[in-house]
Amino acid sequence: VESERRRVMWLAMDSITGFDVILNEEGDQNALVVRDAILMEKGVGVESERRRWREERFLREISVVESLRDQHVCAALDHGLQQGRMFVVLEFLQGQSLSEALAAKAAQGETLTVQQVHRLAVELLMGLEVAHANGLQHLNLSPANVFISDDGVKLLGLGLALWEPEMIGDASMRLPTKAMPQYMSPEQISGHLTDNRSDIFSVGVLLFQCLCGKLPFNGSGFVQIADAITQQPISDLNEFSSYPLSPDLNLCILKALAKNPEQRYKTAREMREALQNVDLEATAMM
Repeated sequence: VESERRRVMWLAMDSITGFDVILNEEGDQNALVVRDAILMEKGVGVESERRRWREERFLREISVVESLRDQHVCAALDHGLQQGRMFVVLEFLQGQSLSEALAAKAAQGETLTVQQVHRLAVELLMGLEVAHANGLQHLNLSPANVFISDDGVKLLGLGLALWEPEMIGDASMRLPTKAMPQYMSPEQISGHLTDNRSDIFSVGVLLFQCLCGKLPFNGSGFVQIADAITQQPISDLNEFSSYPLSPDLNLCILKALAKNPEQRYKTAREMREALQNVDLEATAMM
């Protein structure tokens, strides 16, 4: 609010620090950072507090990621802090990211085949099953975090996942990931509580992109993207797909993209099993 006129202001959360911030209507961050002020009043250095939160969050999450040994999750082999910098050693993968695969297809005017997307989805959901079973939400799924290796699809980026509140104890440590907004669920992009079904929505976005060669929700800025994700309906992938899709495959992806989490698959396993029951031969004959 300025002295001579009123302005629309937004209360938001800084995706890096987790602090509440004030944004003006253009989306630029204002100098006022609510929790920074509170910390300063208490005599706590903001930068040191941020660093402590980042380090504790990193150490908590990466210890669980290191315990995951699954064919469809990129293995974390070691981690540490050196001269104030956090690092993690990941397994060496040969292949390409999904973003690279999609870019190569787009350059040829093509998309992935239905069979390729089906296999990718099943293996990606297997990786998510393992993550969710260990209390990790990903919340940052994008083509860059899906790797197509010689051994199959690998899930990347779990070191940036959020802990479920009952596993972390301290709610103040649940800082959000710096996710790409186009892949966020309606509840995540609206700043509401998320759960494993938020990752299911992101999988639906990925599958739509793979089959249709475009994102289901996009815009020129964050506000337009958020409006599209929360309000824009999608009723039939065949309107956008490069290949005709069978009704069961179409409905499977549409269910993952439901605005209401209650209308989505409850678990990654449930969606995987639904996909495995899809008749790919029927799709190929259409």
